[in-house]
Amino acid sequence: MKHQATLKDTRSRRTLVYTGAAAACFGLLVLSLMLGSTSIPVRDVLRVLGGKLLHQPGWLEGVGGAQQTIVWSIRLPRTLLALMVGGALAVSGATMQAIFSNPLADSHMLGVSSGAGLGVALALVLGISFQGSVMACAFAGAVAAALLVWGIARFRAKSSVVSLLLAGVALSTMLSAATTLVMTLARAQIEQVYLWTMGSLASRGWGHVAWSAGGIALGTLGCIALGRPLNVLMLGHDTARSLGVSPERVRRLAMFFSVMATACAVSVSGIIGFVGLIAPHAVRALTGPDCRRVLPLSFLLGGSFLLLADTLARTLAPGLELPVGVLTAIAGGPFFIYLIKRKGVA
Repeated sequence: MKHQATLKDTRSRRTLVYTGAAAACFGLLVLSLMLGSTSIPVRDVLRVLGGKLLHQPGWLEGVGGAQQTIVWSIRLPRTLLALMVGGALAVSGATMQAIFSNPLADSHMLGVSSGAGLGVALALVLGISFQGSVMACAFAGAVAAALLVWGIARFRAKSSVVSLLLAGVALSTMLSAATTLVMTLARAQIEQVYLWTMGSLASRGWGHVAWSAGGIALGTLGCIALGRPLNVLMLGHDTARSLGVSPERVRRLAMFFSVMATACAVSVSGIIGFVGLIAPHAVRALTGPDCRRVLPLSFLLGGSFLLLADTLARTLAPGLELPVGVLTAIAGGPFFIYLIKRKGVA
């Protein structure tokens, strides 16, 4: 009886966490649609969403055409991108932490985001504007960076948290320097590339949502589907093999999906750091280390975090939009230092 009661309490807590995360995500979405240079009442926001999504023209009566355009055509695609990009980066970070058994690993710290950013910078300088081609360049850069990190990890199978982290930071620095070199050699596009490296969701529309949604969905769902094998992988290679799980295969698949999610996210948002650290660790503090729960909840929390940061980026300074990557770095820097101290790697 006591065991059943404990199990029931655990399930109730999990349900509460999932419900709370989903409710917070939806609340932030509505808040983001309300706020901006023109404030729109929550009632009108909900009427626009319901009228457009459910094909109910009558619900739109009384809502001005300008307000409908702002909510549906300007703010909603940007809001959805913030949720998608934040969720993808968070799931990617949680996956890499499981792959490398490293609490400080994520796509930004290991240079994968910087590799994708360099690919996008080269595409912009070469005059490539087709979104599919830009995403292909981002994916190529992310894969190249991931292979370098993978080689470092395999070369030193017993490398410490610090050594792998420093290797990732060094790689990220080199790729960022290469991006700076690209900007220097192509001064005509320097502002465009610079804003991209800072991370921003400004001027994003439905086309960006359509092009990135498939890759982000495939990458994040692929990682989430590997939740159980990743749990086994974290027990050690010998234990994983004894349970019928191939560590090499799981790592390759997980790395492929996490790189895909990161590349598709960076291709539409630029380089946004620390989401993949903050969200997964916050989730683990609530639910424990089980990847089957950490990964989907990281998507919700990561999306909510970036959505909040993006809303602040365009409302904190009236008439001026801040790069969202700056705000995530301001929040993520102290959190990263806290993680280093807490995990005993400094």
